[in-house]
Amino acid sequence: MYPISVSISVLAYNHKNFIRQMLEGVIMQKTNFKFEILIHDDASTDGTADIIREYQVKFPQIIKPILQQKNQFSQGVDPHIYFNWPRAQGKYLCLCEGDDYWTDPFKLQKQKDFLDAHPECSLVFHPVDVHWQDGSHPNDTWGPDSVKYGSLDQQIWVKNIIPTLSVMYRWRFHKEPLTLFPQDMLPGDWFLHMLHAQVGKIGFLPETMGVYRKHAGGLWYHPFNDEKYFVNNFWKHVNFFIYAERQFNKDYTSYIAEIFGYFVDFYQKNPSSNLGQLLRNQAPQKWDDLMKRLCNQSGNISMAYLRWKLSSAAKRRVYKKEYFSLKIGKALQNISL
Repeated sequence: MYPISVSISVLAYNHKNFIRQMLEGVIMQKTNFKFEILIHDDASTDGTADIIREYQVKFPQIIKPILQQKNQFSQGVDPHIYFNWPRAQGKYLCLCEGDDYWTDPFKLQKQKDFLDAHPECSLVFHPVDVHWQDGSHPNDTWGPDSVKYGSLDQQIWVKNIIPTLSVMYRWRFHKEPLTLFPQDMLPGDWFLHMLHAQVGKIGFLPETMGVYRKHAGGLWYHPFNDEKYFVNNFWKHVNFFIYAERQFNKDYTSYIAEIFGYFVDFYQKNPSSNLGQLLRNQAPQKWDDLMKRLCNQSGNISMAYLRWKLSSAAKRRVYKKEYFSLKIGKALQNISL
């Protein structure tokens, strides 16, 4: 029924320094089945595409690239949805970003064997090592808090316990539309884990079989740390939990409040920033709905908070210091607006 057993979906952008190691980690896989690498380069400017071409020549039956001339992500196009996932031929699908890599040559075989033997499971994953390229943090391991059978099926709804490069799905979207997966939200991998956990159990292999790389060019290097990140991604994070509530019938108000808490933390450190107005201008109705929702849930946000509806930064500075307290998610007290 499936001409290929496993498809590996890879997104690359300016990964010249990492993409060889990523590709080698897949090429070295020892399996008794066929697999394919669906790699999408989003108009890299550093020579990443040249390296992908080099590997395609060496392994034309495995490596199937799409090399863009114009960046798609910046135009709001999700390369997974539009370019990689629709062409996946495998019964199972794995993810790996162009700057991460696998370290165990039997990773694919182990995961496929597990899913073959456990038809009740819709995905299986494993821990990974986390490496900070600049040495700013100690290296660590990313995996679940507990591996007791059944606990993973609860953990996934409260925390992203599954590293992107570690997962293998019993691919749900051979039979269902990709429209179940929203576009304008982050983190997309967590939502994809949830969509598969919705239709089956979560399997786990205890071996560490890959490396998740943290580097200055990565999206998750230091999120919520500068104004540009908020402008580009604040609403995507809020959208994630709004979509998750609709799709999975969960209440994620405390998580939405935590996202807003990151914004408040940033504003405290950068009081002259016009970030609040920028975010409101991006989605005025959504901003007002967010204000109402958090006020209704916390019952302890002063009118000073609502003055984020002010029309300009200049007008906002007219007000003297006023404080509010937010008792949802992370406790934020005495925040100066």
